[in-house]
Amino acid sequence: MEEKQSDLPLIGFTAWFNNFGETYPLVNIAKKYIELGGQAIFFGYGEKYQHLAKNIGCEVIIFPEHLSEKTLNNIKIKEKEYHENKIPMEYFLLNVIHEENYQCDINNIKNEIKAFKEYKVKLVVTGFNYRSNISTRVAKIPLVYIISGAGISPYYKQNLAKFPDNYENFLIRLVPGFIKNRVANWFILNNKSSVKQYNKLAREFNSTKIKHYFDLSLGDYTLVVEDIKFLNMKPTAEFPEKNLLDQFSKKK
Repeated sequence: MEEKQSDLPLIGFTAWFNNFGETYPLVNIAKKYIELGGQAIFFGYGEKYQHLAKNIGCEVIIFPEHLSEKTLNNIKIKEKEYHENKIPMEYFLLNVIHEENYQCDINNIKNEIKAFKEYKVKLVVTGFNYRSNISTRVAKIPLVYIISGAGISPYYKQNLAKFPDNYENFLIRLVPGFIKNRVANWFILNNKSSVKQYNKLAREFNSTKIKHYFDLSLGDYTLVVEDIKFLNMKPTAEFPEKNLLDQFSKKK
């Protein structure tokens, strides 16, 4: 008896496999999609948690990640300083693209474009892969971002972020908390980290440029993993009250 082919399209997932927090949600979404009768394939970087995707029956394509020695050393130093509480986590969040890896990024964007076309995926889902923001546009494939509510602009427009403890000192402790919180939200909301580096990459592929850091994590659809009520965030037109299990948040 011939096996019936699924009417659901093949979906590609791009993941940073060395990061559990990035990989696990994507694997869960792919697993649910497969249970519904769909097909999924993973494209990624790193190897540590790729077995999670293989365990649900997905093919995994690993792209080479040729980070420069300078970047690798910087990452190790910053991670050590972070664990010793010498630098805040915001450093990692706001500095995601490294100029010295420019050629590496170009090569991997090309690899993604080639793979998406070769496997004929109809949709790409990612946790945080700025390269896919370019490669999917070139390949003319819709992109879905899966992201925490703390990674979208309404969270900061509504002044929900708190001033980081790592920046506290004798003088700053004298400033009222609500003022410090306002400053923290304003700073992150108006931050342009990585924008210049991203736009340089985008120019190589005649892709859309971005104006703000938060544009890095906006796909054609952006899904927030938490319930907005849990975040104490008021819904917006772009990010309604429905959570990720219920509905897409369409980017205007």
